[in-house]
Amino acid sequence: MKTLKSILLLFLLFCCIIISCEQEEYDLATVRTLPVTQVGTHSAMSGGVIKYYGGTSALACGVSWDTMPMPNVKDFLTNDSLGTDTFRSHLINLIPGTIYYVRAYVTNAEGTAYGNQEVFTTTEISEDAPSVFTDDASSVSYFSAVAGGWILNTSQVNIIAKGVCWNTVPGPSTSNSLTNEGSGDSLFVSKITNLQPGTTYYFNAYIITEKGTYYGDEKNFTTLTLPQPEVETGEVTNITATSAECSATVTTDSLVEIISKGICYSLTIDPTLQDLSTDEGPGPGTFTSTIYDLEPGKPYYVRAYATTCSGITYGTSKAFDTHDTLPEVITTEMTSITAYSAIAAGSVNSDGGDMVTSRGFCWSENTNPSLSDNSFTSGDGTGVFLATLEQLNPNTTYYVRSFATNSNGTVYGNELIFATRDTAKWWLVFSDDFESYTTGSHPSSTWTTRFSGVDAEISEDVAYEGSKSFMLSSSSMWARVEAVPMDSIPDELMFEGAMYVDQAEKGYFLGFGFKESTNTYRYRNGVGMSNQGKVNIVGTDTTNWSQKTWYKFKAELNFTTNTVKLWIDNQFIAEVADCLSDKDQMDDFAIGGFNFSGTASKAYYDDIKLYFKNPDYYQICK
Repeated sequence: MKTLKSILLLFLLFCCIIISCEQEEYDLATVRTLPVTQVGTHSAMSGGVIKYYGGTSALACGVSWDTMPMPNVKDFLTNDSLGTDTFRSHLINLIPGTIYYVRAYVTNAEGTAYGNQEVFTTTEISEDAPSVFTDDASSVSYFSAVAGGWILNTSQVNIIAKGVCWNTVPGPSTSNSLTNEGSGDSLFVSKITNLQPGTTYYFNAYIITEKGTYYGDEKNFTTLTLPQPEVETGEVTNITATSAECSATVTTDSLVEIISKGICYSLTIDPTLQDLSTDEGPGPGTFTSTIYDLEPGKPYYVRAYATTCSGITYGTSKAFDTHDTLPEVITTEMTSITAYSAIAAGSVNSDGGDMVTSRGFCWSENTNPSLSDNSFTSGDGTGVFLATLEQLNPNTTYYVRSFATNSNGTVYGNELIFATRDTAKWWLVFSDDFESYTTGSHPSSTWTTRFSGVDAEISEDVAYEGSKSFMLSSSSMWARVEAVPMDSIPDELMFEGAMYVDQAEKGYFLGFGFKESTNTYRYRNGVGMSNQGKVNIVGTDTTNWSQKTWYKFKAELNFTTNTVKLWIDNQFIAEVADCLSDKDQMDDFAIGGFNFSGTASKAYYDDIKLYFKNPDYYQICK
C-alpha cells in the first residue's frame, strides 16, 4: 500500500512539473499615464510610468492619442526611449482648440498594455491673436547657435518681450532658457549661448503680451561635436611586487580643454575611472604615473585617460604582471672563457619589493645548477654584476645560472651553456680571408669547384672582416660547391668561418664532404644554415638564423668520443653526441649551397680556418 501511494505521489509531481513547464507564459505590462502638461496650440507633453514589465523586457513604449476616447497604437503615437521606468512623450501637430484623449502604452512579448486615459484641450487661436514664426537655426557651432523669428497680426496687442526659448527636451517654454530681444513687433535674431557640444536642442520663438504668451513652431538643431583628444598609453616600467610606473601622452585640439588626465588600472581588462586611477592634473602633455598598492604576483591592466567637457577618452589597454615578491634576475653572457675559468655576467632587474641580500652564479656539468652545486656570491641589491668562475675542468661543458635572494627566498635566472678550452695546442693548417685575390676572380689556387652552380668569385659586396669575401651562387636546380681537397683527417679537428646568406629559405654549409657522382655531392660533419631557418650542426637543429646577417661559426669535432661542439659569434650553443659520420667519407673541406630549388641565391664566406691537433702526421692537400 505504501509503495502504491509513493508511485501516485511521484506521478502527481511529474504532472505538476509538465503543467508548470507548459504554462510558462508572459503577462501584459502595467503602465500609468502621466498628466498632460505644457499644452499649447499645436503641442503638449505627457508620458508614462511602467509599473510592471510582465516578466520580460519591453519592446516599445510611448503614448497614443486621438480626438476620440480610448486611443490605441493604431492612432497617433510616439515611440520613446526604453531603459528607464519613466518616459516623457512630446505630442505635436495638434489642432488648436481641440479636445484630445491620451493613453500611455507598453508593448512586450505578450502584447500591448495601456494606461489610464487623460484628456486635454489645445489652446484656441483667436482671430486677433498674433502669429509667431520661428526661423531655422544657423551658425551652429560647438557652444552656440543663431535663431530668431517674426510676428504677424499684432495690431490688437502690445508686445512686451520677444525672443527664443530652448531646452534639451521637446516642448521648450519661457520657463526654460531664453533670450529677450525687447519689445515691438519687428523681426528679431537671437544668439543662443552656453550650449553643450554634441547635444540636440529644441527651440521656438515666443512673444509675451498683456493677453498672454504665444509660441512659434518648435524646431531643433544639434551642436557640433568636439574632436576627441588623442590618448596614448605608454609602456609599463619599474614593476615591483606592489607598484609600477606607466607613461602616457595626451594631445588635443586647442578648442578642447583637458580637465584631467592620468592612468586607471584594475585586475580586469579595459579599466575605467570607476576603478583605481591617478590624477596628473589638467592640460595635455606627456606624463608618468606611479600606481601603488598592487597585489604581488597578479595580472594588471592599465589605460591612460583624459576628461573633457564632452566626456572621457581612454587609450589602449596594456597588461603587466606584478612581481611575486621574489627578485627578478637574468644571466646575460659568458665571456673570457679559458681552459680553467670564465667570467659570468648577470643582472637583478627587480628586488621583488624586498631588498636583495645576495646575488651571484651557480654552475655544474649538469643542467639546472643550484646553490647546492658550485656557486659564487657577488654582492647584493639590484643592477649588473660579474663573477669569475674558477677551478674549472678543461674541455668541459658547463651549465650556469644567476641567482638572487631576498627575505622571501631565492630565484634563479635563465640557464647558459659554455665549454672550457682544450689545453692541447691547436695548429692552424688552413686559412683564407680572401683579401689577397683580385675582385671578380676565382681563387682556383686554393679552392676547387665541385659543382658549378651559377657563379663563385671574390666579391666586395659584403665582408665579415676586411673588404672582400668569397661569393657562391647556386642555381635553381644545381648547387655551388667549392672545396679544399684533403689527404687524411685526424681524430680531433676544429674549423671556423663566417657565413652570410642573402635570402630566407636558402640554406648553405661549412664543413666536410665528398663528391659521390657527377650529379651528387654529400655533406658530412659540418654546420649549415638550413632552408627551414635553423642553424644545423651535424643533423641537429639549434638556433634560428636571419638573412643578410653575418654569423661566425666554430665547431670542434672529436671522432674518438663521437661528439661535436658549436659556437656562434663566440657564444657556446650546443654539444651533440653520437652524431659524426665516418672519417672516410670526408674527402673535402667544403663550402656550398644545399638548397637548390626555386630562384638562385647567394652566400658569402669569409675568414675560413681549419685547425688540427698534432698536424705533423697529416697533409692537408692531396
